[in-house]
Amino acid sequence: KTAYSTYRPGLVARTNKTPGVNICGDENKSNFPYDWAHGFVKSSFSAGGYGVGQELPYATKSYSLMSAEPDKAVREELAAEFYTNNRKWANCIGFFEEPLWPYWDPNQLESWDMRPQANGNIGTINNINLAVMK
Repeated sequence: KTAYSTYRPGLVARTNKTPGVNICGDENKSNFPYDWAHGFVKSSFSAGGYGVGQELPYATKSYSLMSAEPDKAVREELAAEFYTNNRKWANCIGFFEEPLWPYWDPNQLESWDMRPQANGNIGTINNINLAVMK
């Protein structure tokens, strides 16, 4: 990981030649609720000192409008616009892989319901509270 403060000047000046991989953050995954505000991580709103290498005007617009909108139907229209822009500009290309679930000893555990999650570390231990010991 590179400190965003050293990476951002090249983005602003449009001189960066380092490609970004896995730069869209967790919020871009479509299994988050559709009407949740999208765009925070890919906008200039995100936390100082870290960024995903993008400050996209459409993401800033999406997040600022969706986060203040009480009407679910309007939020869904804004989400459709956000995902349309994602497809149009192809800012979040990536690799797809088969989920890798952790192995556990069947002699120790009766069951473990590891549910899907919208997180960049898919395939790691999750929902440990649902593990049932023998």
